[in-house]
This record gives sequence, structure tokens and C-alpha cells, in this order.
Amino acid sequence: NRIKHSPCLPPNKSIDYCLKQGGVGFNDLDYIAVGFDSFRNVLSSDLLGKAITLFSRARIGGLFVGDLDGVKVSGSPMIMFFKYLIDYYQGLFRLPFDYKDKRVKFVRHHTSHCASAYFVSPFDYACIISADGGGGQEAGMLAVGEEDKITVLRTIPSVHSLGYLYSTITKLLGFEMHDGEGKVMGLSAYGNNNRVLPFVGFKDGIAVINHHKMNSYLEKIKPQLSSHPLDKVNVNLASSLQKTIEEAYVYMAEYLYKKTGIKNFCLTGGVSLNCLANTQVLKSGFVDDVFVQPLSSDAGTSLGAALQVYVDLYGKRPGFVMDHVYLGPEFSGGEIEKAIKKAEISYYKKYKNIERVTAHLLAKGHIIGWFQGRMEAGPRALGNRSILANPSVFKMKDIINSRVKNREPWR
Repeated sequence: NRIKHSPCLPPNKSIDYCLKQGGVGFNDLDYIAVGFDSFRNVLSSDLLGKAITLFSRARIGGLFVGDLDGVKVSGSPMIMFFKYLIDYYQGLFRLPFDYKDKRVKFVRHHTSHCASAYFVSPFDYACIISADGGGGQEAGMLAVGEEDKITVLRTIPSVHSLGYLYSTITKLLGFEMHDGEGKVMGLSAYGNNNRVLPFVGFKDGIAVINHHKMNSYLEKIKPQLSSHPLDKVNVNLASSLQKTIEEAYVYMAEYLYKKTGIKNFCLTGGVSLNCLANTQVLKSGFVDDVFVQPLSSDAGTSLGAALQVYVDLYGKRPGFVMDHVYLGPEFSGGEIEKAIKKAEISYYKKYKNIERVTAHLLAKGHIIGWFQGRMEAGPRALGNRSILANPSVFKMKDIINSRVKNREPWR
């Protein structure tokens, strides 16, 4: 729909596309899987946890500013808590179907994340780490997958959310939550404060956040906003944050290895889009192989929920490995030519050997928009909808940042 992140919008076009690709209608579906808990379960098991989370995150003066499960909120914790419940309930009515339909199966949020990674991984046995800002009853899960079953060994309470920590500091540095976290990861390379944040500890398999110390610590820091990102305070804060996430991931991986003896790992949840943290897990001495779910954000919970419902029904995994992400729409040459004409592009030319022509253009320092095959699922451009350039050309990164992507020069 060309709306970035598509907040609070039902995935109507995605549903239509999937039904069309499957050659079925909505009424032909046997089940509809949703990657978050039912409202009844939220009320029964999540009520107290969210209240505690909001109060613990409150700034001095009793005010909370930030987000909860993707809902941007500010004000007193109790008011925000009820706003959260109202938004959650209203969200059910934004679904493009009746949530009371008997075919609808609600699947716990992080169960969906775990299923999205393990059930399509190449592993028969694997440890699973899921971590994000929060969803439903917790902000993460540590689990083990054994053949057709996932067993939860530990959950990450919302009050100790790694995703919330990263997003909070992202906002503090002047970037948008749920959008600028990748910028902060890139910014961390310019800092030299290679120490874990002083308000984060490690206990019983997870990172533990002391919110009172966190609030005091962050209020003493005066970072420049995103217009001055390379300020020393900014880069050192980003560096320390990144170190904290990396140490937390390695700590959780070691905890799971000691519990299970399994050296294969599946990583998922929004925090697992942090490729630097994933790399540290892979480099650790107790990990042999890693499968990272390419749709680690909440978009992947739709896949995970469907997989979990399938396994619950049939008692077996679906029988395929997710070894690529080229699952989106593709277009014929005629459709592409029609779009070019509609855009009123006056000059274009067809080539029989487009790869050779592209290689020559890249060698000369040109920048290419490469469009082929089916679109990638997930947030990464992986060759089918990509910008190609020659890295041997001096300052090519700066040219792309300024002329094409219009983004910060330090990225």
C-alpha cells in the first residue's frame, strides 16, 4: 500500500494477493491464524503484567512516554494502560474479517515468532530465541524445538524488553521508534564505549533492566538530536546500547545451550534484525549454525501463526525449508513496459543480454535499480528489488546516500 510500516492498517492487499496466488477464495479457507492472543486471554493473563510494565517504565513525575506493543502513548501509566486495552480491543475490529469467526485461531505472539523460525528452518532440533519490544504476555521467549514440537524454557517479561530498550534510546537520539533502530546500529560503529549499559544485568537466562537506574542514567545524558548524530555522546550511547544487545543475545544463547546441549539456533522477533548481535551468537563457541527468520518483525507472526495451527492440526511440520524470501508478486515484461509508459519515461530500451550491459554500466560507475522476479518478503532487499553500484568507485556510498536514498551521510 506504499505506507511505510502500515501502522494499524489491515493487510487487505496482502490477503487478496495470497488468496489469488493460492487460487482460493476467502470462504474456501479452513482456518485463519492470527499472531497475537485473543482479547479474553489478554484480559485474563496480561492485565497485571502490562500495568507493572507501564509503572516500572514511568519517568520521574509519573509520566510515561514511548510505546507499548506498537501503540505510541504518553501520559500517566494508568491512563496509558487503559488506552492500551482500548486500542487492543479496537484492533480486533480492524481485522478484515470477523474475529468471532469459528475458523479464527489466535496464537500467542511469541509462540508465533518461534514457530515462524523453527518450523521452516533446516534443523530437526534447535534452540530458539525470540525478542522484540513486546507482544501479548511477554517481550520474548527462549525455547527449544524438537522435531514437531516447541517447548518454552523461559519467557522475557515485558518489563525487561530488549526491543523497548533499543527503541527508547533510538527515540532519545532523535530517530523514530520502529524505524530508526537500524540507524542506531550503524551509529554504534562510530563510538568507543564498548561496555554494557550500567542499568542492565544478566540473570536466569535473560537481560534484566533496572528501570529506576535506567531513567536516572538517561536523564543525565544530553544527546544531540538526529541533526548532529556523530556527537560523541550520541555515538558512545549507541555503542554501549549495541554492546548490551550483543551480550544479551550471547548470554541467552549460552543459557539455552547449557539447558539443551543443542548447538543449532533459530533467531526471530524484531530484535533479531540486529545482524551484529546475530553475528556474535554465531561466533560464540557453543553455536554451530544459525537460522535467522528473514521476517523477524511482527510481519512474520502471520507466517508463524499459520505454521503453529498447521502443526497443531496435523502433528507434523509443513515439510519445507525457507531457503529464500522471493515470495511476493512478480510482473511480466509487458506489465513492466506498461508501467514505464504510464510513468511517462521517454527513453527505454530492451536488451537480450541485460546482465552484460548492467556489468558494463556498473564498471563505469553508474547506479542501477535492479528489478527482477518475485519481490522479497521482509525488510531486506536481497537482489530482486535492489540498488546496485560499484563499491570500488571512490565515495560511491556517499553518492548513493545523497543522490538516491537521501539518507544520512554517515550510514
